[in-house]
Amino acid sequence: MPISRALALVACLGLAACEGGFGPGGVQSLAVAGGAVTVAGPRVYCVDRRLTRDGPAEAFVVMGSCAALTRGGAQPVGAPSVLTATVAPTPGATLPPPAELERFLRSEAGRAALARNGQPGNVRILQTQARDGILYLYIRDTSAAAEGPPTDPAYWRAVLVLNGRLVTATVLAFADQPLSADRGFRKLGDFVARLRAANSGAPS
Repeated sequence: MPISRALALVACLGLAACEGGFGPGGVQSLAVAGGAVTVAGPRVYCVDRRLTRDGPAEAFVVMGSCAALTRGGAQPVGAPSVLTATVAPTPGATLPPPAELERFLRSEAGRAALARNGQPGNVRILQTQARDGILYLYIRDTSAAAEGPPTDPAYWRAVLVLNGRLVTATVLAFADQPLSADRGFRKLGDFVARLRAANSGAPS
């Protein structure tokens, strides 16, 4: 896949947002994009089927506390953060080197793609890390919050390829239960590890 096309796909995937509260759920993994990618999180996370969508434009999976989902949507005190994964529909994806991808995402166009409202001035990239070809970004987005439980404007996101599909994985903390940058990064690392393990049996 040409680098310009890959960067355009990253920009599109960055626009997905989590809206609304939790709905009934319970499954801990879900195959999307015609079965090409399985989204799975750490043990205490389940798929929120009400917020999850899997269509021709993209797949967007929301994972929350299994306890919250099975209790009808009430988020208990001390519950984990919300995890999201967005999967591009087009197979055969490749990514530019992390340094090149970071340069794009720091540009005005890249920050606009990361912003919930599309305004680059609302986004700051606070930290980045590159591990095993995956770019991890610690972002602060001051765009107006979506409906539902308010989340901390600072969050971690990873950009990777699974089974030939471009994927972004995000950890969102609740505003009243913020995560430190280190703890959020560890949570995202756990999420990425589960995603890679769940898709290790299929061709890349």
